[in-house]
Amino acid sequence: MTESSRLHRYEWLLLTLGFGTSTALVLRSGWLDRVTLHSLGVTVAFLIACWILRTLKGDRIQKVRFLIGYFFVLWYYLSAGSFVVALQLPVRDAQLLAIDEAICVVTPAIRFQSVQSYWLTELMSGCYLSYLVYLHAAMFYVVFASVDKVGRFANWILSVFAIGLPGYLLVPAIGPLFAYPELFEMPLVGGPITSFNSWVVHRGSTRFDAFPSLHVLITGALLVFDYGQYPRRFAWLVVPSLGLFVSTIYLRYHYLVDLLASIVLLILALVLFRHRETSHALPHR
Repeated sequence: MTESSRLHRYEWLLLTLGFGTSTALVLRSGWLDRVTLHSLGVTVAFLIACWILRTLKGDRIQKVRFLIGYFFVLWYYLSAGSFVVALQLPVRDAQLLAIDEAICVVTPAIRFQSVQSYWLTELMSGCYLSYLVYLHAAMFYVVFASVDKVGRFANWILSVFAIGLPGYLLVPAIGPLFAYPELFEMPLVGGPITSFNSWVVHRGSTRFDAFPSLHVLITGALLVFDYGQYPRRFAWLVVPSLGLFVSTIYLRYHYLVDLLASIVLLILALVLFRHRETSHALPHR
């Protein structure tokens, strides 16, 4: 059996995530619940697509497999809020805030009030939006690369997504801005970038998406990949990415513990997964 005729690691992980969530929904809401049927239907469709495509040859087919995997990730992210509601899971903002206060007395988002300004808020909003630009630009670029590089990228990035997304169900939270607006003495004031970022967050958020911070986790994973495969892009983006990490707290979307959890998950992914990709090819310098 050739490598392409097997299910990839990220496909196994995403299928486990989909069927695990569907099983929990069946136990809580029953087989005929709308959210249960939706979860089962999409996951079964993903399984069928993976199973069929694994038997087909050709570089384009393998790239299509990657894109289908990404669309499954996107679907799960956008559906996580409905999963939390259907499973009747308790929101954990109080516990996350308590952890922050145990670590640093006051959650860092509150401390940033002393330095906030119009232009800093604009800058932080741009940094926060750069996550979407970085992720999709990297995906677009790699799709036109060799199929081997596409496979390494997919197996790494989508596997990291697969271990990060369960956090939304295990520790549902909406973040300090929405859970505790009374803790902030003044609103963040910015310009068009801030307004656009706020629109994206309100329209594109799955609501219970504070823990862990995928902005930090996936950006970190992209930097790890670029360090080995695209060192020039890594050099250009490492500093803006640090700004992105700060923006998650400055803009009041995350607790410090959300970022710490993302770092722990990234280290776990490096231990479990990364050597399998880097062992196939030396970094391009």
